[in-house]
Amino acid sequence: MKKQAIEIQKETNALIDKIKDHPLEVLSHLGIDIDELAEKRIWEKIQYEQMTDEERETYEAKQKLKYYEEQENVRRQQEEYHRNQQAKQFHLEQFNKQILTEIEKNNLPKDTSTYKKFVVIVQKAIQNQLPVTFADIAQLVKEDLEKEDRRLVERYKKKDVNSLIEELGEETIKAIQQEQIKKLKNPYVTTVNPTKGTMTKIKKGKGSLDDWFNGLNNGY
Repeated sequence: MKKQAIEIQKETNALIDKIKDHPLEVLSHLGIDIDELAEKRIWEKIQYEQMTDEERETYEAKQKLKYYEEQENVRRQQEEYHRNQQAKQFHLEQFNKQILTEIEKNNLPKDTSTYKKFVVIVQKAIQNQLPVTFADIAQLVKEDLEKEDRRLVERYKKKDVNSLIEELGEETIKAIQQEQIKKLKNPYVTTVNPTKGTMTKIKKGKGSLDDWFNGLNNGY
């Protein structure tokens, strides 16, 4: 916002300098007929010279009033512009705050890509006048990210598993291994039968590892 204001100020100053140095060129570039303007100005001077003192006084009062009205109009426009800019800045800050809150709440990646997804969905919702909340948008973003993850895994599965492992990183792989170990431990409880001296498994639930454990038992 500050950068934009500085650029606008620079452009304005450059235009003012050009008007001072080359007024006729600027007026011509703006599509103003310089000859017609000069004739009008000369005619106004002639009329002014022919006025009585009372007429001049009335004319000057009208010109002053016109000048003050124009200045007041410029002042009001500037105030309205600044109010609008402040309102935009406030809403932008609130917008960012709500997005960051939903990212944190839903444990989403804190990166530019996630933020852009929020912005795109918000823009589409506004364009289509859809009544959605930031919580709704967060859910859509989460689903979209999950789809991307699945596509990533499928792509690497077809090519090279080692590349997938490299893409996920060592920490992620360790976390996956930890979860797999937990799943292996939870469905079963290991006990020893003292009379037979063999190891048995007591099932605590059904899972895809049943056959594997049964095969293991048969091997003892």
